Amino acid sequence: MKNLPENGACVSCGRRSGPYARVCPYCGEQVWQPLWRRTGQWCVLLLPPLLLACLAGLAHPDWTALAGLAWGEHPACGFLFAAGTGLLLLPVADGDLVASSRSELRRWQAGAVLGGWVMGACAATGAAALSYGTATGAATWLLAAGAGLCVTAMPFFFRIPWRSLAAAALLAAAFIASVQ
Repeated sequence: MKNLPENGACVSCGRRSGPYARVCPYCGEQVWQPLWRRTGQWCVLLLPPLLLACLAGLAHPDWTALAGLAWGEHPACGFLFAAGTGLLLLPVADGDLVASSRSELRRWQAGAVLGGWVMGACAATGAAALSYGTATGAATWLLAAGAGLCVTAMPFFFRIPWRSLAAAALLAAAFIASVQ
């Protein structure tokens, strides 16, 4: 039976550098990632834009009503939006990260922050399309559920903090609460 290396372990030195690393910070060799993890990363990245485009095409949201959201909505919607945006602006803790250089550390930070913003944008877009959609049906709810599942799975596949998931939920709640 073939002895497979551990998930996130270097193929050369055997040190564990984490499930998100691609290159070992100790020796520079490749870090082994299972096929299901690499496939999941690509699916989680590519599916939400596709599902949200299909959702916007099926739901036919009223974008003019969405544009007028900032002028006449309840203050609670603004509070939810500000709270979600504020959570996304917080820096990401990196005390447990093994990095070989400062540039790699900055790259990890940028990836985590951008991943959180992608999560928030996907959740807000899906909630806005459902809330301001003129046509709703089973297909629109299934597409929204699929996009929500992809957004929820992003912290499992990428180094994105869990508070980004809470921020995405707050942004989605702001758009859902704005519907009268």
